Amino acid sequence: MLVNTLLAIIVVFVLLLFAKKLAGIKFCVLCVSVGLTWIGIFILVKLSRFQDLTLLALLLGESVTGIFYFTQRQVAKELRIFTLPFFLSLTTLAYYLVNPLTSILFILALLFGLWFVAWIIFSYRNDPGKRPLAQNVMDCCSEK
Repeated sequence: MLVNTLLAIIVVFVLLLFAKKLAGIKFCVLCVSVGLTWIGIFILVKLSRFQDLTLLALLLGESVTGIFYFTQRQVAKELRIFTLPFFLSLTTLAYYLVNPLTSILFILALLFGLWFVAWIIFSYRNDPGKRPLAQNVMDCCSEK
């Protein structure tokens, strides 16, 4: 199954390169290629025509990471306070697509609590006593 999946990504990638050039639209060809591939695999899984959930999970993880980094580049720096809840929410969604959750209430409560804490940090980000904490959270993925 891996070979077929890699071939599918390659074919979609090449087709999208041409489409991008012809249409003049800006997008990440690799990201869309991987995304379309896992969407196709997801449909095949639901139709019981594909069984390799590990491969689906890997592709979903790649998309989660791609969405995360794309978002990090696009949002204002102070919104990066929401990095952890955003990333974990994407991870939870991807996990749910592969393996539907049975204890969803606890997970949703955990995520809600994390979003709430991030909102509190965001609300007090300009307070002199809280600024170092907010700055550390905003710079969590900085390589400096």
